[in-house]
Amino acid sequence: MENWERFENDCVEYLQKKYGYGNLKFEQTGKSDSTVSDIAVLDDGNLKFFIEVKMADAQSGQFVLLDESRRFVFSNQNKSSENEISEYILKHINDNYEHYKNVSTASTKIDLSPEIFATWIINHYLENGAKFIITSDYSNSFIIFPTEKFYEYFEISASFRKKKSGSRDLPAIQKSEIQELIISKYGRCEIVYEGKKAYAIVNETIPDKEKLTGMKYSYQLNCESNGKYLIRVLSNTNNANVIFSIRLKQKQEQSDVYSFEHEIGAAK
Repeated sequence: MENWERFENDCVEYLQKKYGYGNLKFEQTGKSDSTVSDIAVLDDGNLKFFIEVKMADAQSGQFVLLDESRRFVFSNQNKSSENEISEYILKHINDNYEHYKNVSTASTKIDLSPEIFATWIINHYLENGAKFIITSDYSNSFIIFPTEKFYEYFEISASFRKKKSGSRDLPAIQKSEIQELIISKYGRCEIVYEGKKAYAIVNETIPDKEKLTGMKYSYQLNCESNGKYLIRVLSNTNNANVIFSIRLKQKQEQSDVYSFEHEIGAAK
């Protein structure tokens, strides 16, 4: 399990233990899907709002730019929609094309005001329904605050670099390739689908996040339980990304705790 997964679990456990009274429940939802916020606040099973989980030092959103004829454009494969902030950042990069044109896996700092980056992040989380952010300080005390106050709690920077695109579910047409790869290395393997998600059922223990490479694609096996592994198809492409990074700078403001408690109290 990744550190961010453990942290999400810890946040849900904390919220449920401290505030999960009556019909109010906190349920982990987003996991690795960046289009869905991390924790749902439920009242008698009905969704009220989401909470976004952020570690004290983390990435906090990104979008892909494609270089087309010496000009970067917003990729239509982005999970986030283009808006005036992403357009502003894109214009800055194109206005300084010579500086950014040799983008590589090494980060190039984007020299704009962090308030601009904060606006993109805040809008992104609000669009996903996240009214509040939960994080923890460096002594492991939880901090919660309204999404609109993101800039007050975090130092924010942005960089431009190439990175692998995200993973995707296993299509049925690729089932035989990954099954043969697993069998050749670990023995018996059955692949089962639960909705769109494919799982490898094996007798042997496979290291979590194990990567296997086939003729055209690479795959990652994420341990779900003993003998059951979620199969993800890894991207073969390196794209240029605008990546937002954050670092906690602010201690908990008690008024923000009261805001949260008022919100869940009103939701009861």
